Amino acid sequence: MKNESGRNWLRAPLVALVAAGLPAQEGDGLPTEYVIQVPPGAWIDLDTGIVLPHADHRRDRADLRFGRDGGGFYLEPRLGGAVARSGEVAPPTELGTDRVRVTRHTDGPVLLFVRTDRGMARVELMVADHYSTGSAALRWVVVPPKDPVFLPAPTELTATWSGTQLQVRWSGEQPRWLVEVTTGDVVRKFTTTASTVAVDELEPNGRHRIVVRGLTADHQATMPAEVVQFGPRQVPVAGSVEYPDRWYDGFGGGLQLSRGAPSAGDAEVVFYLYGVHVPGGGVIKLGSGQRDFDALCELPAGPFPPTYGRLDDHDVLVVRLADGRYGKLWLQPATSDLRSGMRAHFVFLPDGGRTLLAPPTELAAERDGDGHRLHWAASAGAVRYRVRLGERWLPDEPKTTSLRLNGLERDRVLPCEVVAIADDGEVSAPSRSVVVTYAADVRHGTVAIQAQRGGVDLALGTAVADGQPCDLKLVGGAGNVNILHFAGTAIAGAGPIAFGDFAAAARLTFAEQWSSDDRDIDHERFFVRTADGGLASVRIVRRAWPETLLEYVWLPKR
Repeated sequence: MKNESGRNWLRAPLVALVAAGLPAQEGDGLPTEYVIQVPPGAWIDLDTGIVLPHADHRRDRADLRFGRDGGGFYLEPRLGGAVARSGEVAPPTELGTDRVRVTRHTDGPVLLFVRTDRGMARVELMVADHYSTGSAALRWVVVPPKDPVFLPAPTELTATWSGTQLQVRWSGEQPRWLVEVTTGDVVRKFTTTASTVAVDELEPNGRHRIVVRGLTADHQATMPAEVVQFGPRQVPVAGSVEYPDRWYDGFGGGLQLSRGAPSAGDAEVVFYLYGVHVPGGGVIKLGSGQRDFDALCELPAGPFPPTYGRLDDHDVLVVRLADGRYGKLWLQPATSDLRSGMRAHFVFLPDGGRTLLAPPTELAAERDGDGHRLHWAASAGAVRYRVRLGERWLPDEPKTTSLRLNGLERDRVLPCEVVAIADDGEVSAPSRSVVVTYAADVRHGTVAIQAQRGGVDLALGTAVADGQPCDLKLVGGAGNVNILHFAGTAIAGAGPIAFGDFAAAARLTFAEQWSSDDRDIDHERFFVRTADGGLASVRIVRRAWPETLLEYVWLPKR
């Protein structure tokens, strides 16, 4: 996919932005995808990719208008168009010129067939934030006007080295496939009936762009799928970059992801006051918080709008750089708000891949005689595991999926984490849990709490129906679940007190209500006194509405 966007768009008013012309369609007439960022009020010539200041400008003529009025965003086909359904490959016979509305309540991208001066286009409008005028992107393909068809691209395209050969694989149902391999200025094209090929005579350290299209029995070409391979297999790079208070002043919020360094100049990723922009590439949000960041091990292929028009605490983003490589980001506020200081955690895949070694799952601890045993489910591709207990990594790195723990201090809730390690040294994100060394009557588990639909009995670790006695209720929320309001017999925010530190909880003051605001440090942990006189240490595992997931350790009354 070819991505084009204004290189200095942050420094110019969006309404004055005129994009440079995109490359013309492939000389062999094959369908090629394009993406541009588009401001409201733009006139777009889909045949050339030029954003025009007027409907007709010199020799160029717009085929589509993207605008905004009191009813929200809209698309207006000048020469005729029709709304397309997902999976629909051919336009209807009758085309109109009425505006197609994109309201704030529209879910997902809007699809249209649009007639152009030279052919037929299938257009996809992506709006990241309906309150932002700079977060819309167009993605489209133009095909010849005679019998236009937009067949779906192959899926699951991957490229990996096997010795000196580049193994390319994909999925699809076409009888033949057209494979295009570009290295520098050298382009190689060939067809195959198999959905896998081995490409040899390639420079192992070079950059190779592979595009695959299906070919039907009547010689129609499908939409393309693309993957980029940068040299040999390389281990993903993880790290973090610190940004000071008011980092957005003077365009100082840039990131050179490929180097893991901040950049105020030619940044590959640009953070600005209310959004994220990837020049020549794209960005999408896929979660919130550290758990979502750690669990994300299969990055999507796209499409990626050039801009994500929001900037919220704990956003988890996937970016595709202009050169085709991928990374994931977690934006952690350093204090109370991203704009008052930010720590951008990242994992960058330097070889062009999209797959990370998955962390272990189902991590749990159980008593084993006079000790404890830690066990987990295996991670595909792992050759050994590394275990952290409390503040130290254990010297043993088991090749199996369990480890016996001896001599642990009694009456503690010890944090633990396990990472998987591949044979090339790649280290997965951690899987986290706790080891409870209290007596057997202390219970550890997770429970989902439904907003305004009953509550939780923490002594039993079960949800309770509405109207029944319970220890804790979720009674409200605000700010895209940044704030969650809880009610119960006795609740107290834990502040800096660690999860499961019951001794320190004795100095807390309890009340009937407490609100968790994730824009404040240490606001995911709290304590709850249960009806039988026990005490539960609780932390929020996943913020969501109407259901939030909690982890707890319950200590009965002594």
